[in-house]
Amino acid sequence: MTRPPLRLGNRVLALLWLLPSLDQPEVDAQAACDEMRASRARRKLYRVAWIALAASLLLIHLFTLSTARTAPPRRPALVVLIGNLRGGELAWESLHRHVLAPNDADLAVLIDPTSAQNAANASLLRRATYVWRHHEFLDWGDALDSIKGARRDWRAKLLPGACGTGLFGGVASPCPGDHRSEGSGAIIFMLRFWLARKIKRLPPPAEKDRFLF
Repeated sequence: MTRPPLRLGNRVLALLWLLPSLDQPEVDAQAACDEMRASRARRKLYRVAWIALAASLLLIHLFTLSTARTAPPRRPALVVLIGNLRGGELAWESLHRHVLAPNDADLAVLIDPTSAQNAANASLLRRATYVWRHHEFLDWGDALDSIKGARRDWRAKLLPGACGTGLFGGVASPCPGDHRSEGSGAIIFMLRFWLARKIKRLPPPAEKDRFLF
């Protein structure tokens, strides 16, 4: 059975119905082209991001290797000398051979500026990891007064009973005929006090397992 021929009006309607479907492939082709460009841009962006990440990881690795090679080895012990430098090169070489080397120890010295200046080229100071300097006092009672929270009446209460003991050696003495108390008790106390503060301020990588004074 054959279909009847389309009339002119029906032909026009059919043509109008087909027109949107004829335009659609062009719209889809444009969208596909845009999507392809966007996809290429995304791939390029991902590639750049991966290259940047790989470069960053490589730099971190190289920095870690460089730090590991240049950082000095951690030594578990710290040998500390306080006071005036004495003995000369023979004594200091003996200290290195018999104390520093066997204990795998760093060396710290707490000395007065005069000793530091006189021994500027000494092997002891060149070998020292830490060189700390302290002030000198004509009256070491002034050093005791500098301690935060120290009582101001300690001289009147303690010095009269310490005459002849050396306990406050270095402090201007009220004892008859003494300008300074004999001995070096106050000096040693202050040096140890300053030393304790220095050690507490060492950064964590420099912390020690044991100390030799």
